[in-house]
Amino acid sequence: MKFIASWCLKRKPFQIIEGCEEEYIYINERFALTLLLQAGNCYDENVNYYEEDRKDLVKGIRQIYYHLKYRNTNPQTLELFLIGLINGRKIYTAI
Repeated sequence: MKFIASWCLKRKPFQIIEGCEEEYIYINERFALTLLLQAGNCYDENVNYYEEDRKDLVKGIRQIYYHLKYRNTNPQTLELFLIGLINGRKIYTAI
């Protein structure tokens, strides 16, 4: 997944020719974010987060989305992100 996400960020395969809303400008970054969150098992519908944790999770996802939009990324940084995400889930469930 990290290579597909990196490729989407670099090549920008999804392009809107004209007349799009602002939310679609960064469609490649949104797609890459979705791929990364799926690879990190963050789309598990059976997980119930505390309300405080849900707010922190949304804040973290916004920060990751910002990074994908405005920072240089490569497969190695995306791999590090996934490792941190998976290890963070392990630590959270162990507590």
